Amino acid sequence: MAYIQAEKIDPNFEATFGKLLFQRIKYQDYERDIEGNEILDQVTASHLELYSSVQHGEIAVVLTGDVQGDFKYGDEVKMEGITIDPYAIVQDTSGFNVNKGFSTKIKSLVKVTKAATRTSVPSQNNNKSEK
Repeated sequence: MAYIQAEKIDPNFEATFGKLLFQRIKYQDYERDIEGNEILDQVTASHLELYSSVQHGEIAVVLTGDVQGDFKYGDEVKMEGITIDPYAIVQDTSGFNVNKGFSTKIKSLVKVTKAATRTSVPSQNNNKSEK
């Protein structure tokens, strides 16, 4: 059960997300120098895509800092240090167009299991005609 406080949502993470599978690092944010140029060896945030078995699709997650570890597509992962913040962005002055949702931020991502390796499976011909 989720409850909302002034600036925080505290859900039951297992019931909300279920099994999580790593999909990809979508993009990363970098520290900038005084001129606004990115400093490529100083990652401030990593934007990730994970698959949620409960949500039946992709969830966007922001990891503080750089990804630590070697994650492959399909690895089962666990989020740690989770913060979920609601947001609302008013699109125009009428107040009728509001983009709202939740931002999921984490402090670390841990690999639970490696992705299953695919082995070739003999094809089954289900279109056999019987005479």
